[in-house]
Amino acid sequence: MAPDDDINYTLMGMMALEQFGKGFTKRNLRDLWINHLPISTTWGPERAILVRSGISYLEHDRELFNHSEIEAWPDFLVQDTELCGAAIRADAYGYACPGQPALAAELAWRDASFTHRRTGIYATMFTAAAIAAAHVLRDPLEIIRTALQFVPRRSRFYEITADCLQIVADADNWLEAYQCIHQKYANHSHCQVYQEIGTLINTFRFADNAGDGICKQVMQGNDTDSFGATAGSLLGVYFGPDSLEPRWLEPFQDRIHTGLSYFHEQQLSRLAERVGRLPELLHTGQHRIQPSELYV
Repeated sequence: MAPDDDINYTLMGMMALEQFGKGFTKRNLRDLWINHLPISTTWGPERAILVRSGISYLEHDRELFNHSEIEAWPDFLVQDTELCGAAIRADAYGYACPGQPALAAELAWRDASFTHRRTGIYATMFTAAAIAAAHVLRDPLEIIRTALQFVPRRSRFYEITADCLQIVADADNWLEAYQCIHQKYANHSHCQVYQEIGTLINTFRFADNAGDGICKQVMQGNDTDSFGATAGSLLGVYFGPDSLEPRWLEPFQDRIHTGLSYFHEQQLSRLAERVGRLPELLHTGQHRIQPSELYV
């Protein structure tokens, strides 16, 4: 599998939970990003925050991390917080919290607020909660309604997502719903979360299986790799590991290449096993590596 920022962020979420557990902090994220994310693999808000993180790390400004300055970085460093960079970091938190959408949303909020504000955070919370709920609920529309409970009702994100949910619920097929969402929210295009989340809901309702859903998501356009990956997460959890036909996996020969530094795992199957252990790690609180063992 070729390197991709969506894969990088899923693995970063996995490592955050493995190394720090569900109590990870923004300083933990800062240290992980500095150690593993080359700046050339980031864009938009993530690149702005990574640059500032590197400066603070080199300055050894210990006082900074005893106060709230790091919390304020997105307020004065980041524009375009409606972009989907945080939303594509939601996957690991949904995987780690089967049947616990509230916890998944909380972990997603902590990660997303490192770089984003408002809509970007809400989209991440929604996505993580949907993946968590898809482990245990069987009605796709009920899963979406459940995930919507974990974002502010007095937000534009809630309003547009609820509207897209109604459009999809009323549609006879995915093309009809796509055309309505695409026309109504055409002003919110590539990498903005509104139309993307609407098409994700559409995919989820009308997918016959994981592979069919990934194809439907990509055919709806906009940020196809990011939301194709998000759709794959949601559909994979919902339909289960046997729903993906071998033809999807065989070309990769169980190999993965990431864009991460100091990350040496190259087998897809072993990464899947690590992700599968995340719920137990969170439940027992026995994450494997203590922060003090990694960073001075």
